[in-house]
Order: sequence, then structure tokens, then C-alpha cells
Amino acid sequence: MDGISLLLGVSSSRPASRLAEAHPFHRRRCARGSFDLAERFVRRNRSLRSHLRVFNRHQTRMVFVHCGNLWRRRIRPCRGVGVRVPLRSQASGLRDYSLVPPPRYTVSPLDFVVHRSRVIGFGSFGTVYEANKAVAPEEGLLVAAKTVPKERLSGMQLHDALYYFAIERYANDQVRAAIESGDAKSLARHVARYLGYGEHAGQEWLFFERVPGATLEHYFDSGSDDAAFALALGQALGLVELDVRDGVVDLLRRLFLRIAYDTLQTLVSFAQLGMVHRDMKPLNWIVDDRAHTLRILDLGSSAFLSTPRYGAVIGYNARWGPADTDYVAPESFIDPRFPYQFDVYSCAMSLLRLAIPGLRNPAQFRTFVEEFRNMHRSDLALYASRAFAGNAAFIPDHLVTGLIVLKGEDGRLFELVRGMLRESPQDRLSPEEALVELDKIKARTPA
Repeated sequence: MDGISLLLGVSSSRPASRLAEAHPFHRRRCARGSFDLAERFVRRNRSLRSHLRVFNRHQTRMVFVHCGNLWRRRIRPCRGVGVRVPLRSQASGLRDYSLVPPPRYTVSPLDFVVHRSRVIGFGSFGTVYEANKAVAPEEGLLVAAKTVPKERLSGMQLHDALYYFAIERYANDQVRAAIESGDAKSLARHVARYLGYGEHAGQEWLFFERVPGATLEHYFDSGSDDAAFALALGQALGLVELDVRDGVVDLLRRLFLRIAYDTLQTLVSFAQLGMVHRDMKPLNWIVDDRAHTLRILDLGSSAFLSTPRYGAVIGYNARWGPADTDYVAPESFIDPRFPYQFDVYSCAMSLLRLAIPGLRNPAQFRTFVEEFRNMHRSDLALYASRAFAGNAAFIPDHLVTGLIVLKGEDGRLFELVRGMLRESPQDRLSPEEALVELDKIKARTPA
């Protein structure tokens, strides 16, 4: 079933424009006429408490308005899957980050020296600076300090930034608590070490131990040839056995297996916490060249499905989707029946860029994504067969090299990636299933 339904408990006096905003898809993907019908019905029944149920499918959209025991059918009905009400203020229609639980791990920002002139990274809603811990214990520790740049944000954008910041704080609280309790020890190697949250002079901060290394996207952008790229990345991951004499295909295959294992192991741990990352991509994967491991960054888009608070799913964002549409799963928003398959798809798209050299180029990757989804329904086997038959509109550079990397001797790695990329989340592999299959492949791969 590919329909998604949203059941909103709202007052009939709530502005009708907010009803449209509450839909879990972008407004441009909704049938405006359907919302107009619902709006007129709600206005005619102001004395009653009403509920709006919206069903959205790829080509057919339909709206029901429920008032007491009365259902008014506007368009042909379809079955749907209920989604919890998103985290937002019912009074104003805005996401209310004050509903996020208070911080669990706190520190004093005065214990750190933040170097405002040294920016590690920045985005629409946050900036990360270099910092050092100035007091014991761990005096001199290299730190990454993240904050909301309030000086350059205002209005709704500032509200959104504070919301994402609160979600990231909560997500790191949950991850650190799971690591310390022993419930998810493996996460200690696959996320940045979280030190805590602090507030001073109206500025909020998140502090992490700085990870030495570069993101996987940085390696993709290096412009090196395949052999140099593979050797540099392999050295950072501690794969000392890599040798250029083994050939580029063998080098890329070993890198693929290692990075796939690290990311899937992390997704399994996230799933145990009831957490969906929702922004898995090479820019958020940093290669720790000291610990020789891959770490997942930026938990601000996370959703916690197993920790409802005030009738909401913590971090579920119904007004905006994940930031990078190149990696988002075809369902666009989380399917509540198969929520963890969302990250699996994003992970597989990222891994394709590792296997197929031409996809390291961002422009080629975007063109590939558009055709892969629209013309080939995210079916890797269908795309490969059409590419070889000359029926694909776009073929990235060195596609054959990438397919040889994935096919190997028995083709099981190719089938694994194909299963991770299924268009329907119901047919897609879960993190646990993908990790089990990867373990079988690794067992058959010679060291």
C-alpha cells in the first residue's frame, strides 16, 4: 500500500491555511482544490470539533472530512496508513521545539575556547567552529562547537534553526545515553563523541570531540584517479593491505564492503533506538583517520519513532523533508510501517557513488538520480540492462567499472544494493536484513 494518511486533531477554528501546511508532503505536491473543499466544510461546521484526514498517492489524491460520526466523502476513498501527529504547536501551526525534552548532558560554554575565525562547516541552520577545552578534565581537548547563527537568521528561518538544533541535542542525548548504558556500544565508533549542551549570553551550543579527518564527499571531490582515490581512502580507514597491484576493481570493492559495513552497523544501532537519521549522505559521513573508522554526523533531521511525547513523534517534520533530495527515498517521508528502510535507500545511493567512479562528480550524480528514479523506478538491474542496450538517456562515466565492482564473481553484492534501492519500502531491505546479507558476502570474499 503506497498511500500515506495523516490524522490531525485540530480545532474547527484553526485557520484553514494551517490545515494545508500540516500535510506531510510539500504543498506543491498536494491538490489545492482538495484543501479548498475541506476548508469550506470546516467553515460550515464551526460549532463542532473536526478532524481532517488526507490521503495522498502518486497520481490520485483524495480528501475526507470527519466531524463527529459523520464522514463526507469528497473523492474516491483509498486505504491509508496512519502517521502520528507531527511535532508542532497546535495553536500557531509552527513546530514547537519547546516540546522536546530538556537536555540530559549539560556543560558550561565558559569551559571552552571557541575560535570564531575558524569555521569547520556551516549550513542553512547551523555553524560549526573549532574550539578547545580550557579546563580539566581533558584540558586542551580538540572540540567542535555548533551553534545557531542568530545574527544572520530571523523569522521562520530562525524558528526552524532552533527546532533542528533542539532535535539534534535530543538525538545526541539519546545516542550518548545508549552508549553509556551498553545498549549500543558500537555507536561509540560510528558517531562523534558528544560532550554536552550549554547556553551562555543567549547563545546555545552543542560540543563534540573533534573528529580528525575529512568527509567522504571531500574524498569524492579530490579529483584523484581511481587508484589514488582508493589508496588514500583505504589508508584513512586503516586498510593497510590495499595494494595498487591488485587492480582498481578489487580496491573499490574492498572499500565498498568496509564502508557499507560501518554504515549498516550504525543504522542497525539507530533502529534499536527507534531513530531514523533521514539525512544519510557522504557529506555527513566523516572518515576518522585516527580511529580508522567511519562516523555519522548531523543528527538534526532525525526522527524518533518510539519516543512519542504529547502525541507527537520526536523530530518528525511534516513541513519540510530532508534537505538533500538526491539521497531521499522515493516515499519522500517516512512510511510508518517500514520507517528504517528510509535510511537504507539513502545509504545505498551514497554507496553507488563509491562503486561507480563517474558518480563522484556531483553533476553526473544528479543527472543519474533523476533518470534512475523517474525512468527506471530505482531498479538497478533494469537501469543496467537498458544502459547496455543503449536505451538509457544518461550513462555515467565508468559505469562498467562500477558494475564489475558490484557484480564480482557471484553477483551477490549487486543484488544486495538492488534490494537496498527498491522503490517500495515494503520490498526494500531493512538495516538488519542488509547487514546479514553483507556479512555473508564478506565471509565469501578473500582477505
